[in-house]
Amino acid sequence: MKKINLKKLLHLLGILFLASVVMVSCKDKDDDDDDDDPIVFDGLYLKGTATSLTTLDARGLMGGGINEVGQEARTGMYEKYMALTASADGFNVVEKAGTTETVYGPATNESIDLGGLNEQPNITVQKGTLGTSGKFTVPADGMYHIIIDKQTNSYVIAPVASWAIIGTHSGWSDTQMALVGSFSQTSMKYEVTGLELRAGEFKFRYGSGWKIEIAEGVKANSNYGGEIGGTLPNLVPTLVAGGANYAITAAQIGVYTATLEWTMAGGFTAKLTKTDDLAMTNWTGVELDIVGSGVSADNTTAIPDPSSWNWGNVIYPVPNEPVIDGNLYTWTWEDVIFEAAEGFKIRTKDGVAPATNGANFDLGFSAIDLANSSANVADKDGNMSVTVKGHYKVVIKIDAANADSKVVTITDVP
Repeated sequence: MKKINLKKLLHLLGILFLASVVMVSCKDKDDDDDDDDPIVFDGLYLKGTATSLTTLDARGLMGGGINEVGQEARTGMYEKYMALTASADGFNVVEKAGTTETVYGPATNESIDLGGLNEQPNITVQKGTLGTSGKFTVPADGMYHIIIDKQTNSYVIAPVASWAIIGTHSGWSDTQMALVGSFSQTSMKYEVTGLELRAGEFKFRYGSGWKIEIAEGVKANSNYGGEIGGTLPNLVPTLVAGGANYAITAAQIGVYTATLEWTMAGGFTAKLTKTDDLAMTNWTGVELDIVGSGVSADNTTAIPDPSSWNWGNVIYPVPNEPVIDGNLYTWTWEDVIFEAAEGFKIRTKDGVAPATNGANFDLGFSAIDLANSSANVADKDGNMSVTVKGHYKVVIKIDAANADSKVVTITDVP
């Protein structure tokens, strides 16, 4: 029998031992990786039973706030839309800064009916000052807009029962977007179908208001604007708090389903899905007027008294109905006296939507055909104006076959 060399045996056993240590170490490292806690970045988080988030979670991270006053990012201001339950345990706002966590609750709290005052939503909100104890609670399950302003130590919790789309298509009145289905803490959708969008502008808002006053000089936007991307039939509006009005171009007019969808992971997203073409507008019987401080209370052939000029003055057309040539509609004011350097607009009569088509408008300087108008025509803060006081002829043409395009000419009356 061949003898085993003891030295070689010990060497072999050593190699086997080291291999087993490496394998165990690798396994332990993999197991540790699986157990690693997720990385939590510095910031303000919503946490608690009412949110369904029991730990600091990226889904509860509040975003930087936009102060409606100046529409600029504000240091120490934070916002978050969140589906909350009326849990007695409520929730807290937790600020993480490195290894330090500060838990905020309501030091003071009162229910305030905003009532639409100063362009605020027509809702009742909770408002107060921040403390470091207690819990925030809400009276009913639903979507809420939570705003924190650390500079003024203030907070607001605003209910968002529904959204609306508002714009030139509706005479700047709300078209409600109802909640689809039932309340959910993970996803909620608001929608309107059969929405007729013509060339013009619109925004999303809740509570029939534009802003919420948090403290002196601090206001949160209760509306979304931005830009429209995507390709027909699916358009995708960006959602910017207090952003610019969305613009619908002539190529995009149609009948749409508008959707705002919220998920806990991603917040709100918007979609416009075109479902049909619009019928050509019939402007027969529609009356227009001219309104503004650029027209007098007494538009006679004589130059009116200076005291008669104010923005509420209105000049109605003569005749009150358009001349129709195929799909072209023309309204004419033969002799209107305009004050110099004062603004005016042309709009549907009294600024309301006509019964025949539901589409009202008001036109400013951008609607004027400058090439064929008087040299005296000027821009007055986006409104129409003239540089020389006197008598002018005003003509507006609407082409129903060209997405209801509107062109105004203003010429001197000899």
